[in-house]
Amino acid sequence: MGYAKENIKSNFNNIKKRLVKDLTKRNKINMQLIEFMYARGLSIFSMDNAKTYRKIMLLA
Repeated sequence: MGYAKENIKSNFNNIKKRLVKDLTKRNKINMQLIEFMYARGLSIFSMDNAKTYRKIMLLA
């Protein structure tokens, strides 16, 4: 499992480098990812809300 996580992380960083050339923008993306990873109380992503919103949201 650890190998898979490291592989995904490495591939994501490689793709990010290709898509976002500006270093300051990449750093901002990294900070936003860290904030998202450690965010607490994000009820919008809970299973109960997903069940509720799937009835309301439009299909793609």
